[in-house]
Amino acid sequence: MNTSRLLHTLLISALYFTQTNSSYAANCDWLGGIGNWTDTNWDTCLGSFPDSNDTAALASGTVTLDVAPTIQGLTLSGGTITGNNNLSITGLTSWTGGSSVMLGTGITRADGGLQMDGSFMDIQESRTLVNGAGQTANWTAGTLRLLVAGSTLQNEATALFNITGDGRTLQGNGLFDNQGNL
Repeated sequence: MNTSRLLHTLLISALYFTQTNSSYAANCDWLGGIGNWTDTNWDTCLGSFPDSNDTAALASGTVTLDVAPTIQGLTLSGGTITGNNNLSITGLTSWTGGSSVMLGTGITRADGGLQMDGSFMDIQESRTLVNGAGQTANWTAGTLRLLVAGSTLQNEATALFNITGDGRTLQGNGLFDNQGNL
């Protein structure tokens, strides 16, 4: 093998091995149990945790936001997301099925739309869920519980919050802060 070809092969190999998992999109499923966002308790997440190219799904267990991640999408069909850090979702946030909780003191930003149709969707402590400016939230089923003063659902300016169907219930001492269209 000549020197030029060897150098070319070494360069290609080096570039391949320096690629991080974050350059590939993954659909990451929390395996249940209790842990931090940065734990490797995510199935199909390329040996890491969800980041800006990935979607995350939580059906059971509790995950603590020990970092402030930005992800492509979130499906919350059960379990709990807690912690004092923020969570930003650039694609669709789907809060569906079962009973699930968001708590802590951080902000969860749904900047790619919000679908809400879970049985019981709880926002607790002083967590804020934001339907981002220019986005559409669709609440089609279930009970939304803003259980304590300080828990907030915010619909930003130019955002649209649709409530459709019968039997939508809003409970608790929290705040629905509508700055957009309801």
